[in-house]
Amino acid sequence: MTIWRLGLFFALCAVIVPFKFSHAEYSPRDFFTSAPSELFYTDDEMSEEDKAAVLKKGFKKVEQFNCSAWGVAAESKDTLTLKYCADSEVIVRVYPVKDAPKQPLVAVQSVRASGRAVDLAWFKVSGGPDSFAPLTEEQLKKFGLERPPAIDFMAKGNPLPEGGPPTINMELDDEGRVSSSIYTWMEPQWANQEPDFSFKFVWEGSRFTRQAIKN
Repeated sequence: MTIWRLGLFFALCAVIVPFKFSHAEYSPRDFFTSAPSELFYTDDEMSEEDKAAVLKKGFKKVEQFNCSAWGVAAESKDTLTLKYCADSEVIVRVYPVKDAPKQPLVAVQSVRASGRAVDLAWFKVSGGPDSFAPLTEEQLKKFGLERPPAIDFMAKGNPLPEGGPPTINMELDDEGRVSSSIYTWMEPQWANQEPDFSFKFVWEGSRFTRQAIKN
């Protein structure tokens, strides 16, 4: 999430309209209903009017997207996917906390078609659906989610290639795990070398566990 968006979110937190729980567990619908529309964007912004239209339609699934209106592309118990255009999307993913189903972690991932840019922001719900706050990378460490250092992607004795520090991606996969990898596309220092590992962070009910994947 960009700095200005995060700052705007803090300002809007004080005016979020309360929303009553309709079921025992917190859902992506609860977060979408309560959060300001500025949190949901791709290459296109979502206005409060756009958000209200989605709510008015009762989260009805849309089959085709032609960059004319926001709609729901897919929905499950833990995930809500919204689109404006076919090749970009916003994913709201809920990670229930063991023994506190109404106080989960929530991830909002925005995927923009231009350059396949991915923004991943995290929030912690506490006390009710209209009471949540963004989490910093430092705060996420206590939940076991920490961006791996670049050297961890290389096998022992296999150094990183010379050049600037690599870009390390953190994004959700289709199963709700957090995938972490080094971005190598069109990066000259990676022309003749590949990272040895990538990582998956799996939610275990109270924190994530890191798993190394051999490339």
